[in-house]
Formats: sequence, structure tokens, C-alpha cells
Amino acid sequence: AGAAATVAVVAAAPPPLARAVSAEDAAAAVVVVMEGARCSVGRASDADPTDVFPPVVGEASKKGILRDVRSPVGGDGGGAKLKVGAAALLLHGAFDVRWATTDDHVREWRDWECVLEAAVQRGRVEDASEVPMVLSQPLAVGREERERAVTFCFDELCVPALLLTAPPVAAMLGSGRETGVSVYQNDVSTWIVPVYQGAAIMAAVRRVDLGGGDVDAAFHRLLMTSEGNAGGAVWNSADASQRPLARRVYDAVGCVVIDYDAAVAELASRYEPIHHELPDGTDLTLTDGEHFRAAEILFQPFSLPDLMPDARLAMALPEAIHLAVAAADVDLRSDMYRNVVISGDLGRMAGMAERLQRELRAKAASLPAPSSASSSSAAAVASTAAAARARVIIGGRHATWRGAALLAAHADVAHSWITREEYREYGPGIAHRKAADWC
Repeated sequence: AGAAATVAVVAAAPPPLARAVSAEDAAAAVVVVMEGARCSVGRASDADPTDVFPPVVGEASKKGILRDVRSPVGGDGGGAKLKVGAAALLLHGAFDVRWATTDDHVREWRDWECVLEAAVQRGRVEDASEVPMVLSQPLAVGREERERAVTFCFDELCVPALLLTAPPVAAMLGSGRETGVSVYQNDVSTWIVPVYQGAAIMAAVRRVDLGGGDVDAAFHRLLMTSEGNAGGAVWNSADASQRPLARRVYDAVGCVVIDYDAAVAELASRYEPIHHELPDGTDLTLTDGEHFRAAEILFQPFSLPDLMPDARLAMALPEAIHLAVAAADVDLRSDMYRNVVISGDLGRMAGMAERLQRELRAKAASLPAPSSASSSSAAAVASTAAAARARVIIGGRHATWRGAALLAAHADVAHSWITREEYREYGPGIAHRKAADWC
């Protein structure tokens, strides 16, 4: 019995660290990043993703048509019964359109699987069993969700090797840095992730329950009361299909102002209306600063009840960043403040980097002073001085995808690849060990 127990322990032990994927295979890997309202895919050797599409699935809703979401998904968005991506959105009404994911969790696994299959095909992959895959997963993903994703990749797609990464860490690497603070915003939340030498400091991670979707919703509310569209007649809260249109308009005109109070004061005197043409040719005129007022909820969540009627307990973004840096080792804080990288939905807002940098520097004056003259206190003084010179960098539109592609060939993660042989021997639970430092 003792010998049997020993054998069982050995069989369950983690595999030895060995280079799982050659540098040549890593460069050819297909990289799939699902973040918010888009899925980006391409080869690790590409400079940019070869295709970007919304992770939505449209299923024919007519009676008598077989509802089979496991139908083959073509590169053009699917066959007659199933559409994936933009093709599904174009058929809204005739098709039941569903988003495969929220930003932190999978909504419906069968839809997620269809989106991933479509992504592999759009990544110019003829046979998934011959090409390694890099797949992004949210920081908040649970053990069961991670294991199910790994199981699908190996059992259904039959990939030879899989590397998991998290969007905030990938965005930091995609900006050309390995140490700093990654501020990543998806549709429902904003993640502040201190990163050291390419690995997330999980104990210092902070989450703010405000995302790009909240900014879009605030903009939508402003449009409903705007005098520039016939007193809000064009926009109404009951029409759910207007939310994507409001986001599209905000992507075109939305911005963040350096001094919000001064900008509001100028509305009555020197403000020039903003004009935007809607897809149907209608002229939308913004006369009350709607394009910059919406994003202010990220800086003053408690001061704008008309834009946040749910009155959630959300923290202001600059304060959350300071708390995340303060939770990291004191010797790292100076580097953190010098490299604050914003990505995701934050990167679409003109003026965000300048405003956030101003707020961080202003907040530095209120940071608590060290209480002694020890070496740690000296480091604290240095970090406070660094906060006063905080630098915010825009990661760029494809920073997350580029970072995931770079990660594929990163020497320090060569042992984080999960091979098909390891999966067969140890099961999907191997993902928790292999992804521990990166997700």
C-alpha cells in the first residue's frame, strides 16, 4: 500500500521544466486575443493582427431551421445557419445575435467555441493540430473556466501546444516595457496590474468596477437629453440596438479634458458645437459637451449621479492606481510610476493620458510621508517623488495583441507552454501551474 501511494504521488507531481516549443514553432503560433467588443487574431511573426472582428454569434431564428451552433464556421462568417463576427451584426433581427463573452467571463461556451474556431481560420491556419496557440484569458477567470478552455483547445482544436496570457500583462509587453503599471479597461471594469519583469504582481492588483461600457452608457444618457438631436427624440433607453451606435459615435468624437470644471464653465461662452454624421445621413450636433462629459465618471464617479444612476461604489481611477502601486514592493514603485501604460478602451479616448498623468501627479502631494529615516523610508521618499513625475503612456490600439505575440517567443516563458503530451498526462489542471505567473 505504501508503494502504491508513492507511485500515485509521483504520477500526480507537476512535470519537469523543459522547453516545450521551439523558437521556430513559437514564431508561427496563432495568437488569439479576445478583449471586450473585439477579437484579434494573427500569427506571432506578424507586426499586427491579420483580422479583428466582434466576438458575436448570430444564429438563424426562423422556425424550421435547425439551431446548430456547432455548424462549420467559414472564414466569411459562417454558413446559412450560423454567422460569426460582423456578418452576425449585419443580420440583427433575422438572426439571434449573442456576444460570446463578457469581459471577465464566458457567457455561453458553445458561442465562445464557435468564435475561437472562426478566429483560428481567420488566422490563416489550415490545420490547427500543427500550429501552437497563444490565447488570452481575463485575470478574473476561474479555475473551471480556464480548464474548460484548455480542454476545448486540445480535445476539439487538437493544438500541439497552448500558451495562456492575460490582457493587462500582454499590453505592458506590447508597449515595449516589462516593468510598470498596466491600466487595462474592458467593457465592464478597469484592471490596474503592477507588472515586474513581465509577470503580474497579483497581490497588488486592483479592479475598478467602471469600464468602457459605462462610459458608453453615460454618453447615451447625455444624447437622450441633448438638444442637438431634437430633444433626444432620436435616442431612447428602450432601444437596445442604439448602444452600439452610441459607442461608434463616441469612438469618433469622445475625449477627456485636462480641466473638467473649466471646460464646463466654457460651455455657455466659447463652446463650439461638435457635428457628427450618423450612418443614415442624420447630422448629430453635440451642444452641451457630451463628448467630454461622459468619461468624467472615471475621475469623479460619486459627483455625477445623472450619469451613474446606479450609484455603485466605484473608486476614481487615479486613486486606484496609487493604491495598486502602494501595494507593490517599495523598491519597485519608482519604476511603476514612470511606466503607467493605458490600454483597452482607455486608449480610444483622446486626452486620457494627459489627464491621468495630471491627476497622478496632483495626487502625489497627498501621499503619506515616511515616519522614519530607514532605508525603506528613503525608498518611500523616492517613490513619492516619482509619483510627482508620473508618466502615462498609451499602449496603442493593438498593444494587447502585440504583447501576446511577443510573449510567444519570450525566453522566460518558454517553459509556460502546455504541450499536448503534458495535457494528456496531467489533464487540464496543468494550466493553473503553467499560467500562474502570467495570468
